[in-house]
Amino acid sequence: MCKFSIFLAFVFCVLLSSCKPDNKNKELSIPEVALDSLIDSSKKDSLTITVELPAESSVILNMVDKYSQHFIIEHINKTDQDSVFETTILNPHKNQLIKHGMRMFGSSKFDRPSTSILISDTTSVLSLVYKDDKLSLTQEDMAPDVTRMVEAYDSLQVAVFKWKGDDSKFMKSLDSIKNLYDFQYSSNTFNVADEFSQIDEERFKAHKALNKYGYYSVLQKLDFQSTTIDSIIKNEFLYMPYSDGSGVVFIYLRNEIENIPFDSLNNPFYTQEYRDNLTHGLVKFLSFSDYKRADKYLDAKEWLRTTDYYKENSKQIERLITPMDKKKFKSLLSKFELQDVDSTTILIKDVIKNHPSKYYMIDLWATWCAPCISNMKMLEKMSLPKSLTIINVSTDKLENWYKWKEMTLDLGHDVTYFAKRKSDVNKEFLDFIEIKSIPRYVLFDKDLKLIDHDFYAPYEPQFKSKIGDLKNHKYW
Repeated sequence: MCKFSIFLAFVFCVLLSSCKPDNKNKELSIPEVALDSLIDSSKKDSLTITVELPAESSVILNMVDKYSQHFIIEHINKTDQDSVFETTILNPHKNQLIKHGMRMFGSSKFDRPSTSILISDTTSVLSLVYKDDKLSLTQEDMAPDVTRMVEAYDSLQVAVFKWKGDDSKFMKSLDSIKNLYDFQYSSNTFNVADEFSQIDEERFKAHKALNKYGYYSVLQKLDFQSTTIDSIIKNEFLYMPYSDGSGVVFIYLRNEIENIPFDSLNNPFYTQEYRDNLTHGLVKFLSFSDYKRADKYLDAKEWLRTTDYYKENSKQIERLITPMDKKKFKSLLSKFELQDVDSTTILIKDVIKNHPSKYYMIDLWATWCAPCISNMKMLEKMSLPKSLTIINVSTDKLENWYKWKEMTLDLGHDVTYFAKRKSDVNKEFLDFIEIKSIPRYVLFDKDLKLIDHDFYAPYEPQFKSKIGDLKNHKYW
């Protein structure tokens, strides 16, 4: 019992401690290009993040995109003075928990995330400062720091994982955390709690939702067959983008997916909350390589395709849940015909021979495509892995060949080719990878093994994080 008493004491200490950020004004240098803006900040569903960083340091923000996929935004200060960095991204969720991790400049070691911030769909600006090894909000009312609550639940999850005895002993600790935060967010204490005095009603609801989510997450670990969790998922919408875990619904699917009656799920007998939970959960679940390839989940995929969420985002979701035939990809890519600026026909295998590298990215573009050219200029400013070679391939009409030659030379492309679209082998390859628009990015290795046939664009936050982690692409 001593272990649990100590843990409860820790929880109370976490709750009662308070740490206010230092908001002293100081003169800052603003680099010309800190991070390229990802979307127009005037958009209603945008979130602009600014981070004040000391010299030679970086901050990593762990986030979840619209399709339940984890990505990071890393702000790096390579200068010798304090600097402010800014980026704007989509903010597609009703609520989302952002966790931060950091590393010192020049080091590959990542420290444990130490700050958790809860944002809502009304959050348009997030202003942060990194000082004395701590990331803090410059204004608490922008989006509340919920680090203490998250640490309490996370610490308990770790204790449950390490414990080899009867897990039911943790129920008292779990209930204590939930009750403490239920009281913290109750109407009787809301107006006098300093930490939450500036939070509007919607954010107040978000806190309560996060508290319930944390409770259910640990409860599920204690008893994955819990009838309570089953009932909640069937009657209450639980989706909470949470950067470092797959979530309550994901684990529910992993344990119960073969028992879910997908053929009758649209029957009025089942609640819309249940269907919404499964919809978001399945996009995450079926994006895992082992699950997307399994025939036993075909019924789940077919049901997912009947949902409004899928129909509104079919291209993106299909890309996540459908495995590409890698053998056919390799076969078709090997036959892909290209022309260089001297009109010499060459195959991909010859390109690889002439430009040896570990990884390759085909950048499909055209002279008339302004976004293509904009992305190319963005790529030029990026620090890309030395093991990656970019192959610029024009999809212009044949009559624009000379225009392509002039433009590609002006743009200074190192590895550049022209693809005749009407060539049978080229048409078959482009049809196979479903190229319906450009720019388009195709990643593969030196053996023509597919990594991603529809990779992220340079302006998307996932691009930099994935490109920087190519050696681990098999785990994506």
